[in-house]
Amino acid sequence: GDDAKIRVWQIPKGGLKETLTEPECVLRGHTEKIYSIKFHPHASGLLVSSSYDLTVRLWNLEKGEEVKKLSGHQDQ
Repeated sequence: GDDAKIRVWQIPKGGLKETLTEPECVLRGHTEKIYSIKFHPHASGLLVSSSYDLTVRLWNLEKGEEVKKLSGHQDQ
């Protein structure tokens, strides 16, 4: 995410047989470089990201949209 976008790729069952050229979805919302991304350990389809824009965002991967934005942080 140097361009503040999260690209989500789906690896097919059985592994890659060719080079993937298009992501399954692109998550847009951050305005600065993204520095961490974590999948939820128990709930499939949830992703959290943090950025130099001082926000933490929760994403619904099934819908490809932001669920919640946490702001007001003073530091990364």
